[in-house]
Amino acid sequence: MEGINLVLLVSRWLHLGAAIVAIGGVVFQRFVLAPGAAGALEDADHQRLREAVGRRWTRFVHVCIAVLVVTGAVNFLILALPPKVEPMPYHAIFGVKLLAALALFFVASAPVGRAAGFEGMRRHSARWLGVIILLAALIVLLSGVLNQVRTSGKKSPTPVNSVSTGETMISPCCRAPRRAEFRYDWPSQRLKLEAASGDGMGSFARKVAERLPTGLGTVEQAHVL
Repeated sequence: MEGINLVLLVSRWLHLGAAIVAIGGVVFQRFVLAPGAAGALEDADHQRLREAVGRRWTRFVHVCIAVLVVTGAVNFLILALPPKVEPMPYHAIFGVKLLAALALFFVASAPVGRAAGFEGMRRHSARWLGVIILLAALIVLLSGVLNQVRTSGKKSPTPVNSVSTGETMISPCCRAPRRAEFRYDWPSQRLKLEAASGDGMGSFARKVAERLPTGLGTVEQAHVL
């Protein structure tokens, strides 16, 4: 599992899992449970059902919010602190996403509580469930934009054989060889000559090494003809 950040992997798994549970539950309540109960139950029964569901759903809401806050902070520290990304526009977009998330947390937790000041939100729960869904959709959109901004700033590794140009690289430094096999070791940043025919291959290897692009990723093996 070389190259895999286990902390980031677990954090993102928990983050996505909490988001799926929270938003999935809201969508179910808004478009399935609430309309079905309103059409099949009397007002008093509907109210009792809404209160019973709210008490159980409160636990999920609070746990999901806690997981999202903790894992969101971990993801940001690992992925988004400079110099990993340029502060602009990434941090500006992230700020909008954070504000939307805070608004979502408030709207999601207020109706499931017992405070008398939020009784109006509880009476119009369908409306506020719709607001939660819209905020969640905005957050998902901004997450996609952030991912594009973060990954677009990274240069794709250039294969070694794209900087070696066959005869044009062989002919300036040596005439005899027609085939050479190299291995580029990224941690040590060394180009290793594995097999060759003819003389002058040391000079040829130096020529190839000089033309390796800056920021080259890991290249297992290259064949220069």
